[in-house]
Amino acid sequence: MTTVPTAPARVYKIIVIGAGAAGLAAAKSLSAIDGVTVTVLEGRDRIGGRIDSREIGEGGPKVDMGAAWVNGNNPSNPLTPSTVIFGSLAETDWDAAKYFEAVGTVNNPTPSSPLSGDDLKRMKELHRVTWALFKRRQSAALLRARKGKGLDDTLWNTVCSLKSKKFKGYKSLCERDKTLMRFAWEQITDMEYAATPESLSMIFWDCDNDQHDDMFMFRDGFKTIAEQWAADVDDIRLDCKVESIDVYPNTAGGGVSVKIRGSTPLFADACIVTLPLGVLKAGCASFRGLLLGGGGEGEEKNTAKECNSEDSDSEESEEDPHVLYRVPMDNARKLPEALETPFIVNLKPVTGENILAAYLTTASAALLEEKSNEEIQVHILKILGSMYGEETVKAANVTDCEVSRWASDEFACGSYSYMPANASPRDRAVLSKAEGPLFFAGEHTSHGPFIRNSNTNEGGYPSTVYGAYLSGERAASEAAKLLGLDIGKKRPQSEAPNVKDRKYSS
Repeated sequence: MTTVPTAPARVYKIIVIGAGAAGLAAAKSLSAIDGVTVTVLEGRDRIGGRIDSREIGEGGPKVDMGAAWVNGNNPSNPLTPSTVIFGSLAETDWDAAKYFEAVGTVNNPTPSSPLSGDDLKRMKELHRVTWALFKRRQSAALLRARKGKGLDDTLWNTVCSLKSKKFKGYKSLCERDKTLMRFAWEQITDMEYAATPESLSMIFWDCDNDQHDDMFMFRDGFKTIAEQWAADVDDIRLDCKVESIDVYPNTAGGGVSVKIRGSTPLFADACIVTLPLGVLKAGCASFRGLLLGGGGEGEEKNTAKECNSEDSDSEESEEDPHVLYRVPMDNARKLPEALETPFIVNLKPVTGENILAAYLTTASAALLEEKSNEEIQVHILKILGSMYGEETVKAANVTDCEVSRWASDEFACGSYSYMPANASPRDRAVLSKAEGPLFFAGEHTSHGPFIRNSNTNEGGYPSTVYGAYLSGERAASEAAKLLGLDIGKKRPQSEAPNVKDRKYSS
């Protein structure tokens, strides 16, 4: 009997651009499928993307300079399985906070006092009243928007127009109350979305699906989770800066070609692009072929935002408060040039060591990037000195300083995306739309329940790691469907000890 040889099963090649949460999620999902080889190309010399866990001092604790918090262990949170298995978490108690008045000139913060109990009570009351009024206004606007009616406005314009029988409006307030009310809103705009209330959409701000649980930080850094995702991906290449992506029509054999700086092109049956929105808008990688039937519209309407953190490691620190807030009472301290840090997080509950993380947002964060680490350290210590006294700060003996610079980072071009006025989740849906064998993922593509007849169950979690992760799984599913593959059952997650010292190719 003659045996007729059978042709080997075809092996599909898929390239994933970016080793952040979205890219690793996509690669992890696809690597579980028989007959698929996955290559991840990362421009940095590390994995994680905007997850950036840095070691403070040689052999010191890990501090997150990018994504830092995870919301509880809610079963609906896609990160929960990873955090339960691999993460050692420490809660940030936002109620254990101390408020200070920020006073002085642009270049010189002068000694400040704790915000009085009456002021704090007044600030919370102003926010409670205006929040209730705003939500009623926003709900009505959302109903009109679903019907294609009504006009959007900025969040702050809307807040300033709110009135009731008991609340006569923002303009009727004294200057001190205006400052308190503004700061209350900035706590959930500048400090959470890294965008001013003048920038945000009134209709779609705070309308995403969200994890409203307690907030935790990883004791060993968020990168611990990224390393677990990477464990199931065999081919991750670092220091690979993508310059161009060519998409070929089916008449030319289909597929994609990815050009890497200083290397020959790589060819694949499909490609998943997880470049951040800021990088896409900057045109750091060019696309040729089938691309962009309508993607440009979404790119113009969604905006990358800025939020930088600065960590100081000292031998003494305030132990009780988890968070220190600075409310700018003098107009000079409200200017971007003052480089005010609206909140400072005490990381001792996380790291066990005396480390403070000072956050700057929006225009101040952009200006911060022009300074050297040494200049920034002097500036932050001057602010701390205005709160606790110069002698106390000198005695603290700062030993290290780390600064994030997301706007000038060529692989980020900003921290993460937000929804400006006159944009909608439809624009995020445009950014997530596949073009032939080219697929898109990332937190900026995560769109919520506003999009009817969506072909995904991804949920709307933009600006978050879990939004990025889910978008990567969605893009992987789309690529598998295009190639006629069954994404099937995932392989079990790898054990932590196997990945700690893993080396990646370049």
